[in-house]
Amino acid sequence: MSLKKTASVEGAFKRPNRGRDALGPGSPLDPGSPIGPGSPIGARTFQRADRGREPPVRYACGPRSRWGRVWCPGPRASRPRTAHSAVPPNEELEPNRRLAGHSFSASRLALCGKLRAAWICGWLLLFPCAAQADSSPYSAYGDHRLAALIAEALDRNPGIREALLNSQAAYHRIPQAAALPDPTLSFTWHAEPPQTRVGPQWAGISVSQRIPWFGKRADRGAVARKLAEAHDETAALRRAEVVRQVKFAYYDLAYLDSAIRITQREEDVLRLYESLAQSRYAQGAGLQQAVVRLQAEITRVLSRRDEFLQQRAEIEAALNGLRDRPEHEPVAEARLESLPTVDVDQERLHQLGRAQRPEVRAARLRIASEEDNVRLARREHWPDLTLAAAWGAIGHRRDEAGRLAPPRDNGKDTASFTVGITVPLRQSQYRAAEREATARLQAAKAAHRRTVNEVDTQVRAAGVRLAMIGERIALFERALLPQAEQALRSTESAYSAGRIGVLDLLDSEEALLDARLELARLKSDYMQALADMERAIGSALPREPSACRNAPSRRNPGNSLSAAMPGLFVPWKCS
Repeated sequence: MSLKKTASVEGAFKRPNRGRDALGPGSPLDPGSPIGPGSPIGARTFQRADRGREPPVRYACGPRSRWGRVWCPGPRASRPRTAHSAVPPNEELEPNRRLAGHSFSASRLALCGKLRAAWICGWLLLFPCAAQADSSPYSAYGDHRLAALIAEALDRNPGIREALLNSQAAYHRIPQAAALPDPTLSFTWHAEPPQTRVGPQWAGISVSQRIPWFGKRADRGAVARKLAEAHDETAALRRAEVVRQVKFAYYDLAYLDSAIRITQREEDVLRLYESLAQSRYAQGAGLQQAVVRLQAEITRVLSRRDEFLQQRAEIEAALNGLRDRPEHEPVAEARLESLPTVDVDQERLHQLGRAQRPEVRAARLRIASEEDNVRLARREHWPDLTLAAAWGAIGHRRDEAGRLAPPRDNGKDTASFTVGITVPLRQSQYRAAEREATARLQAAKAAHRRTVNEVDTQVRAAGVRLAMIGERIALFERALLPQAEQALRSTESAYSAGRIGVLDLLDSEEALLDARLELARLKSDYMQALADMERAIGSALPREPSACRNAPSRRNPGNSLSAAMPGLFVPWKCS
């Protein structure tokens, strides 16, 4: 069977556009695509000789997906497989070396792409929610200012650098722990050479190597590796703590900036009231006491704003310290545009905390390290081997008998080889070491259990705090704040009509100010509670992708805090 030559594969890409062409740009078989045949991960190179009549021609077949190789149609026996070599992307092949030269270059490649797309779509239909799994250790909830601060802190924080360097140093201990002891080289010079049959021995050189019993070096390397991985988790713990501290400082700044804006508006309103009171006093319809009382209230509001500014400077310095910046460097204004809506599933969060929390992973690694220590302690009583080789320098016999009748091999040097073992006589010390390793293993298991209990407690506490703060936010937004605003409007109307005095007006205004400040504080506390929950579970709160938005919930309402707060806690709405 002969194969038809075509000009180039570009001719297939330049077919009339009928919707999304299977061979067009952006398709799974586009050479420029990250998963196309021209990509480093998708190319498979084969060779084929057309029954001896055509020279070997290279063509790229379908990529190997994560679930298996995509089969390209064609006679299997007629295209023997050779070594795998990826076709470099953007490689300019000659026309006779591109997919040209094969009758399947257009139709069969299109079918290959359709089969691969159908395969992937089938998996996505089976697991619609798995494609958007959030494995990030934290979330900025769309706040770009916060994301930039966190990224800078993770990059510059000295504590994180210290933890990473300690982890790097721990990995350097692995080859040290698994290495053989240094060999011993000895040189001997005899002041009085001992006489042998073939002559006196003047000097000798020997080298010896101690070899631990089989498995000891592997166990020591395993212990060192587990400890290095535990240092990795310590670095992850430090990163998570820095993220939490940055979030707390940022949300405190957001509250203070909001409080400063609220007090600024309050000052403007009070000054308006003051001008109104002065006008009424000038007309003889008001009292001077009202003007003085309003001026005192303005002074009190200014004092509160100064306190907020002082607190902001302190938190700003702390945030600069986390980023390794000068303490006086200004930080941009922080705002909480809207609160993220979350669905808190206690059972799922407990599982995430036990699996993702760095402290729990570090505790598991310490258990594995102690298990290797126990195995090593049980092998310590086995003897170690010692291999040695020696060479002796022999001189010629100079005595009278040796000169008259020299022996055979007169003056020939000697060579010897030695094999030895250590004798573990003191078994009591080995048994004590084994009991020590067993006790340390039990202590590591107890520490792991304690850490898991702490994670469960923190997850529960953070969930309850989220629920309580959410209820209070809903109460303020739906009842207290609207009521305070309505009461102030009624009081302003009554004050303008002269039916009430300035004290009643100030009481209503102060109640509204307190409600606004309390709501701003609650919103900041809510975001800090989310940060606490992320820290407790060791990852960002799980999101429900858009593919699952309209699907019925599979969660148990009894374990979800959203059941207690249907107005606030709703599933994530994915973009």
